[in-house]
Amino acid sequence: MLLVEDDSSNAEALKLLLEMETSSHITHFSQASDVLVHLPRIQAMHPVLFLLTHRLPAMNALDLYRALHATEGLERVPAIILSGNQKSDEDKEHVFQQGLLFMPKPYNIDELLQTIRRIIG
Repeated sequence: MLLVEDDSSNAEALKLLLEMETSSHITHFSQASDVLVHLPRIQAMHPVLFLLTHRLPAMNALDLYRALHATEGLERVPAIILSGNQKSDEDKEHVFQQGLLFMPKPYNIDELLQTIRRIIG
């Protein structure tokens, strides 16, 4: 699972929780630019899910998702967008049309885990 979260406290807590509650290995990056630099590494790890914070330095989660999905071997990886900002209905519709799941922050841990388990099986 690829976690892109720029808040180190949130990232560490979420990574620990996900590693305890799922059988997935979690790879964390704090910036979208780091993800793009390490695309070969990400391809090789065969992630089962992208968990992306919406507002990242230099690139938002939707742009990062598009870049990841344009990469061979990552085209079908599902994604959840985590956002602390309330999205307008138009924004939510755009996220939905992209095939993404949107989860507002602060998110309910049980709901997040249930959603992740449903996606990754």
